[in-house]
Amino acid sequence: MKYYLIIGYQLLEKHLGYPTLRIKINGHTVDEFSCDNEQSTTIAMRECVTVVHHGPFYNKTSEAHDTLHFRSPKKFKVIEVDLKDAPDEGELTLDVDKNYSNHNNGFMNKRSMVVICPVYLIRKDILDNESVLHNIIKRFRKARFERMDAKKWNLKVRPTWPGFSTYTVEKGADFLWSPKGGNFRIDFKIIKKHKTHMLVSGNSITKGFFHTDEFFHAWYNYQFKRYFETELVIEKNIDNWSKEAFPWTPVSTMEVVPSEKLKKINNSNED
Repeated sequence: MKYYLIIGYQLLEKHLGYPTLRIKINGHTVDEFSCDNEQSTTIAMRECVTVVHHGPFYNKTSEAHDTLHFRSPKKFKVIEVDLKDAPDEGELTLDVDKNYSNHNNGFMNKRSMVVICPVYLIRKDILDNESVLHNIIKRFRKARFERMDAKKWNLKVRPTWPGFSTYTVEKGADFLWSPKGGNFRIDFKIIKKHKTHMLVSGNSITKGFFHTDEFFHAWYNYQFKRYFETELVIEKNIDNWSKEAFPWTPVSTMEVVPSEKLKKINNSNED
């Protein structure tokens, strides 16, 4: 099956030319290129959250549109790879070479700093299908937003799909948080889960469904100019009244629904 391996890269400080970035999958080199991008950009995603209160004596609807902005390298390398015969567990290696710094009498006066962000591995048929990808982002945004199932959802150590950015929060995934000087190497595991290969950090034990983050939504908007807004409706039912408190104190129950009909994630049997 065909996949896209996507790597964002930026040289923050330059000394003695551009470093080289070499990519290997399961020990085999799939590409090598110069880290020649010195520019960053701002990417963004939009979300609309509508809160609806229902009750015999009270009805209120409020709506808020939020735009989240992120900084990202301006240039991305997109590599098509075939993982048809790949094992269920493999490895992705990123080697940065010729990343020179100048040391004089024990002090560094000139340096070369590289940041890699994001690193994504995504099936070609998914990335090429706009409606499928939009539904994936919306479904998992809804699942993370729900509070009734939050305890069950958060019990799992979930992989972040389709990969990592500097904004990805996952234990053991701190390798992209800061620019790095000198020659260095970043390793990822590639595991097959839910009939697709995905990236996980080296020390992660992944259970349950994966989830997406806001950075990926923003990156997709920027890269493909296919802007869309996630929409959630929070319905609060205050028809039930507390007998223990003051007679007019409502007991609120909440449900999060998407603005369009999407199949609910069954997190009772995720594996």
